[in-house]
Amino acid sequence: MKTRGETVFGLGLLLVFAAGIILSMDWSAKARLFPLTITIGGVGASFVLLFLGPKSAVQEQHDEASSDGADTKTKVTTRSELTMILWILAFLVLILLLGFWVAMATFIPCFMLIFGHERIRTVALFTATLWILMYGIFHIGLGIPLHGGIMGWSFL
Repeated sequence: MKTRGETVFGLGLLLVFAAGIILSMDWSAKARLFPLTITIGGVGASFVLLFLGPKSAVQEQHDEASSDGADTKTKVTTRSELTMILWILAFLVLILLLGFWVAMATFIPCFMLIFGHERIRTVALFTATLWILMYGIFHIGLGIPLHGGIMGWSFL
């Protein structure tokens, strides 16, 4: 059986997150709360990637065999990947400048409207839900202040 790149990547992620869990177990309960929150979610996502990835890869191979425009698909995929990397970098710059809460409240609607072509109602609902969820997890649940940005706009 041929080992695919997605499988190796998924195993690598699983090992990194599992190592994070193991290393944080020696810390005090308060110190390990945040790393465990992230790493346990990462282990779950890695398992999903490992076990659902091969099924989608079989479908992808079937689709490639039935299509005849492989060159255009490669060009579109490369352009799409570059576009997503630029969106991520824009989000990181916003976080550094404006702070996490302001960046999230401005970036998510812009991304969903411009790139995702979503309706305003969907964008507003998704943005508010995600903002409240992040507030509940980090500010209330974990008591961790998130980065306020260079401008110092941390409203919480």
